[in-house]
Amino acid sequence: MLFIDPDVCIDCNACLTECPARAIYPQARVPEEMTNYIEMNALESKCHPVITERKVEGADQPKKVEQSDKRFAVVGAGPSGFFASEALLKQFPGARIEV
Repeated sequence: MLFIDPDVCIDCNACLTECPARAIYPQARVPEEMTNYIEMNALESKCHPVITERKVEGADQPKKVEQSDKRFAVVGAGPSGFFASEALLKQFPGARIEV
């Protein structure tokens, strides 16, 4: 079960569509029979670690990382240039990138 810290929640409702069980509701629309979970969520959220990254199925299996001999040129040294370089290095570990 996943718990959302109500003291940290900014009420953006992004979690509503991310929950595969569709078990998250805006506070004003919690079904009457589930209101007891509001207090349980508040208490339990303080007892569990904060999730900082998404877990992908099958990610527990070690992946064979092949070094790439590719070379890339990224035009632009601003933040988007660095984000593009990071994405390329994730896809092609060991690639040579010039910014």
